[in-house]
Amino acid sequence: MMKTLLKCFGLLFILAITTALCQGYYESCFTTYGAFAMSAGGNTCRCMNGYHFENKFGRTTCVKDPTCQDLYGWNSYGMGNTCYCNKGYHFGTSLGKTSCIKDPTCTELYGFNAKENYDGTCSCKSWYFRRNNISGNLYCENGDTICRNQLGTFVRYNSLSNMCECNAGYVITNGKCTKKSTYR
Repeated sequence: MMKTLLKCFGLLFILAITTALCQGYYESCFTTYGAFAMSAGGNTCRCMNGYHFENKFGRTTCVKDPTCQDLYGWNSYGMGNTCYCNKGYHFGTSLGKTSCIKDPTCTELYGFNAKENYDGTCSCKSWYFRRNNISGNLYCENGDTICRNQLGTFVRYNSLSNMCECNAGYVITNGKCTKKSTYR
């Protein structure tokens, strides 16, 4: 009796024996739905864990459940019906299919002068600031460039005061850095 049960329920043995050795409704489930089907009690069948019923070529059989990687690609993980993308990836559409696609890098988002912080957020490198370009997209612009756009050529950004200053020998006149008058 024990050998018969082992042959009926042990997966490796199932593939090696004929269904004639199995008794009862299990034999019917195996014959009807394939090697990964089993009795659910009474006159019903179910698929083993990790498998589900699916109609293939006009015949219902137990087939392997799709994994997150089957559904969303190699950069996904999860259990059951809950899937996630690996760090550095997000759900998006690639080739018309939802999959885990690579996050854009900080430099792709904000330009060469952007950096990624330890918490995964982006910021601008020292002396650079987030600005909107003509199209309204954010990018990192050099402090000196910002100051020149505001006050003219003879200016520099002071990172200690976080302000624009005229170069030595220049003063702000009418909103621009101009050469300081030498006569009094």
